[in-house]
Amino acid sequence: MGMRIVTGRLAVIWFLGFLIAAIASPVNAADLPAPAAQGSVWYANIAPGEFEKESEWSANFNTRIEFASESGAPYAGVYVRVFNPSGILVFKRLCEKPWLFLKLEPGTHHVIAIDRKKNTEAKEFQVKVEKLSTVKLAWPQSVVGY
Repeated sequence: MGMRIVTGRLAVIWFLGFLIAAIASPVNAADLPAPAAQGSVWYANIAPGEFEKESEWSANFNTRIEFASESGAPYAGVYVRVFNPSGILVFKRLCEKPWLFLKLEPGTHHVIAIDRKKNTEAKEFQVKVEKLSTVKLAWPQSVVGY
């Protein structure tokens, strides 16, 4: 009986040590999503909070499009189209995560997003050279369900 208690305690101590090491380890650059290119537009689709401390990584982009319900809860599974200042389609993709980072040319752009239930949100937004533009698209709670 005494040996079981000691073995159990050692297992708990090992597990706690492993858990602390896993939590304390910093995010490795290899763990970050690799930006991809679609034509001349660089992009990355991530979840909120996934890499918020990686400011050097996100500094490569000048636009963040956030998909959410009106309550602010993240919303994913959205098909996105982005048009440049000339009205030309420059980006389209199904976003499986609620944040889309883009590197776009400066100027007034348009985004149209359609969820899987065929509900559409659209917005015009300004992209600046050295500043991150955040575009928030929100679907009604009656559509999203939360």
